[in-house]
Amino acid sequence: MEPTHKLREVLMLLMTNSRADRNSDYALYADYINRIRPDIASSRYYEVMKNHKEYGIYSFKAVERERRAIQSEAKEQGEISLLSDKQVEQWRKEQEKEYKEKYSGGNNKG
Repeated sequence: MEPTHKLREVLMLLMTNSRADRNSDYALYADYINRIRPDIASSRYYEVMKNHKEYGIYSFKAVERERRAIQSEAKEQGEISLLSDKQVEQWRKEQEKEYKEKYSGGNNKG
């Protein structure tokens, strides 16, 4: 079952209204599931994450990528209501740097 909603619109609504959703992909995904499928109990979220297509929702990675795109655009446009906290932003940069160093053989070019 393909999702019938526009992911960006849902995420922007959630991120505008919740600091936790701007700072945590897990909180964002949980709130996303709750928004799109309020009939699903939170105790079933793991099952939903594994079988997201069956529930007509986007994958965790799709939500994560879209959150990054939204926040990148928001930063360029100076729209602070969609940005994560500075500490979270710094942590994400450090994690990305470590990942690149680990999986590019230490040849980090970016």
